[in-house]
Amino acid sequence: MTVRTSFRLVALAIFAFAFEGRSQGVMLNAGDTWSYQFSTLDYLDTLSSAGPMPFSFSVTTLSPNYTTVSYQLFEGQPSDSLIYSGGYIFAGNSTGSSGVSFLPPYPWQDLDGSVTFSASAPISIDSLTIEVIRPGTTITGPFGDIITSYDFFKTTVTPTPEPATLSLLAAAVAAIGFFRFAAPRQRAALLKSQKRNAAVCRPPL
Repeated sequence: MTVRTSFRLVALAIFAFAFEGRSQGVMLNAGDTWSYQFSTLDYLDTLSSAGPMPFSFSVTTLSPNYTTVSYQLFEGQPSDSLIYSGGYIFAGNSTGSSGVSFLPPYPWQDLDGSVTFSASAPISIDSLTIEVIRPGTTITGPFGDIITSYDFFKTTVTPTPEPATLSLLAAAVAAIGFFRFAAPRQRAALLKSQKRNAAVCRPPL
């Protein structure tokens, strides 16, 4: 195997690693934390009752052992008011989802909040969904009953990889481009050297 071939294989391996990391979402090792902050959500509909799950997520565990995924929900930034904290235990080497079906009444009314994750073993955070119910108009019905409408906001996010992973991808592409550019020059230099050696070693007539 030539040096050029070896470098190409290394570059392709880095490229494959970076692409794999990108397809799997945000990677967390044991003890790492990752935060997602939002300042707006998509308006979907006006409902007659409040009932959706306000927070849910899906992960892929990358360890054969059971993995505890912990999360904290905040109003505003992670340094602001804590709304809720919880966790879920996922089986090893599996994909699963969890969430919170009840939170203190009507969090994130300004559509501004954040979520922080941590795990006891390596995981990939594949997606997370934020839902907000905002009380709207309240009227009195024909029989004296109180009717309230609710504006429903929801956004599902597929996390992107860390900049370091994208840097690996860029480095791999640059390496492949460099060796493709350098290869013809290397071949030309080798042929020139072989011809010169052949001329030196040729016996006199």
